[in-house]
Amino acid sequence: MDIATTIVDSTSFDNILIVDPLPTAELETAPAKCGVYSSLDEVTAAGWIATGDDADPVGVAARVAFSQSPAPSEIYIAPIQETDGTAESVVSTVERATATSGWYVVCPAGVEDDEIVTLAEYIETLEKMMIYT
Repeated sequence: MDIATTIVDSTSFDNILIVDPLPTAELETAPAKCGVYSSLDEVTAAGWIATGDDADPVGVAARVAFSQSPAPSEIYIAPIQETDGTAESVVSTVERATATSGWYVVCPAGVEDDEIVTLAEYIETLEKMMIYT
């Protein structure tokens, strides 16, 4: 009798990927193109604002994620990159983020509504999930 062994990768069903615009705060260095953050303090240290009237969508999403019980051990953030003043599409951002393993669910924060359907269609091809409100 031959039993096939399941291959397990580093993807966790608990880990989300937040896709968002770059932080609005002035930064000395740009955040990682797809970063892993273990706490809200790490997210805010990267430049995103999590509370108040000037909060960034990703800061709010990260605050909500880390306030869950139990809290995730880490979240992933892939900021939408700009080249010569032109922002890449949210699908291009997620395509770039697929090079970083460990996340399973995409959470678009601050993404334009007209890009959500296109993103959802793309996520379907990845065998991953997307959350959106």
